[in-house]
Amino acid sequence: MTVHPQAKIDPSVQVGASCHIGPSVQIEKDVVLADSVRIEGDVVVGAGSRLSRGVTIGAPQHLAHLDSDHATRIGAGAVLREFVTVHGSTGDTPTTLGKDVFLMALCHVGHDSCLGDGVVLTNLVQLAGHVVVGDRAVIGGGTMVHQFLEIGTCAMVAGMSPIRASVPPFSLVADHGFGTEILGVNRRGLPDAQTRKEAVAAMRIYRDGKNSEEILLALENTDTPPARELRLFLLKWKKSCRWHR
Repeated sequence: MTVHPQAKIDPSVQVGASCHIGPSVQIEKDVVLADSVRIEGDVVVGAGSRLSRGVTIGAPQHLAHLDSDHATRIGAGAVLREFVTVHGSTGDTPTTLGKDVFLMALCHVGHDSCLGDGVVLTNLVQLAGHVVVGDRAVIGGGTMVHQFLEIGTCAMVAGMSPIRASVPPFSLVADHGFGTEILGVNRRGLPDAQTRKEAVAAMRIYRDGKNSEEILLALENTDTPPARELRLFLLKWKKSCRWHR
């Protein structure tokens, strides 16, 4: 075990055998590090997080930033299972994992990515650099997400899906042999029946609209929180997953 004397580690933290913790690392209370965890760079691990065997948090895989400083922030209550890799930032904004995220074995989070609270990545999910994942989104096993894309709030992506366009909030998407498309509305993670009803209504507007202008106007007139969120997403992303026809 190698723990740099400048690392800031709460006395309650449990550190397993053969761990490596660099000088700029801060680990908050009640964190558990299993054997062979490696943490380097400007990293903060939030209270109560659990990092399983072989988790690595370190430098970005980027040819232009091989020796540059990098930063990562991991929220409280995060669970990173065996051999998860998280790569730090190439710029001023840290790679970020929100509170209560659950990353299953062998997932990868690329540099400069940002995961919201309660995100679930199933085994072998691979996120390229600069990917944004909204709160409570779920990404199925083996899915690969292209760089500079966004997975919206409460979206659910089926396993083994190639994601080459951003995924709207509240959508259920899958690769069904004719491309990755929206097949339904995901209600998981929405706080109450009224919000679920509003999300379904907003997604139906997106499905039934004849063109972008009509969809955006209808969402603006609806003016519920899910409709506003979906409208902002569509304004930001001109290319995003579409409903299956």
